Amino acid sequence: MGLVSIWIGPANSQSNVTRQEDIKATFLYNFAKFVEWPQSSFVDAVVSFRIEIIGRDPFDGRLDQIVIGKRVHDKPIEVIHSLEGAYPGLVHIAFVSASEEKHLDSLLKTYRRHDVLTVSDIADFTRRGGMIGFVTEPGAVRFRFNQAAVEQSQLRVSSRLLALGVPPTKVGR
Repeated sequence: MGLVSIWIGPANSQSNVTRQEDIKATFLYNFAKFVEWPQSSFVDAVVSFRIEIIGRDPFDGRLDQIVIGKRVHDKPIEVIHSLEGAYPGLVHIAFVSASEEKHLDSLLKTYRRHDVLTVSDIADFTRRGGMIGFVTEPGAVRFRFNQAAVEQSQLRVSSRLLALGVPPTKVGR
């Protein structure tokens, strides 16, 4: 596992939360650039690259705005919103909102079978089997990898992205 951080500077608490969520949404988009999916993850040549937000959208539509007109792996990006994680075989990245913590274990089990990059800001997400977990601290948004979960999938994370992390023993959560 590794950890990366971006400092977001001082601000009032409401605008600080907004900036944190903007950074997380931007990270979600950028993760797609540094991960390779098996060819079987793309149903046909014209399918879009799909990011699913499961549960309440903590980004308040900002991810949808960030990806307008953008492409990744030569495919247009589509953001799908679901309440129950209904698209495990049809998405490439699944963000599990904190509103779905009670369903986390079953969601991870389902998505693990489909080579989906799982991401969340739920506490201990990577320890519970998720691939990338956001950690928010005063003034910073960080993320941690669960290398074992990534290695069990057919996903290939760029060494450039993995190298940005530090061992989890140096971090509190």
